[in-house]
Amino acid sequence: MRYVMALLALSLPFSTSLAPQAAAQDVTPSQLRHMTAAQFQAGIEKEGAQAFMARITKDIDPHSAEEPNYDIILNHIATGQEAWLKIASEIGPYTMPPYSAEPNFSRGLDVAIAYALIENPAAVLRMRNADEHFMNACMYPFPQPSTTFLQHFQHRAFIALTRVKDPELKVRKEDCHKELQTFPTENASNGNY
Repeated sequence: MRYVMALLALSLPFSTSLAPQAAAQDVTPSQLRHMTAAQFQAGIEKEGAQAFMARITKDIDPHSAEEPNYDIILNHIATGQEAWLKIASEIGPYTMPPYSAEPNFSRGLDVAIAYALIENPAAVLRMRNADEHFMNACMYPFPQPSTTFLQHFQHRAFIALTRVKDPELKVRKEDCHKELQTFPTENASNGNY
């Protein structure tokens, strides 16, 4: 672990200052894309989740050809790896206004966790009480989905839930299955799920 921390310290400049004149987004999309969950967690532990998230998502240029850092973070979370899901629970509160300048970050986190449900259903179900974003995983948090998309997602989610064998997750699994049986209404597609 000490080796990882040393490499992280050399490759990613972490600012501990919360002052307004702090450096702009100094973790490039390329660095973030290749960052491990352990490296990301080290940044959270060093700066705190709020400060770290503010720094790496600061000054996003909407006209840049680069993928924004928050999208890269969401892609990591969607893999369903437990370390990234733990990170999701820590950063969840800081993806919403007034902490995040990107209004879609919170909604994107809901979607990433829904995809993680398919990849690692037991881990997502274990986290359902960790953050409100995990509560939405079984509620189709997708913006304006087509019926075909919803049916495909539902099918994949039902299959994923059959892989959950932990008796401690039985009630959460059943609750998720019930939530998935009902497609969202028109209001749900507009974010009122």
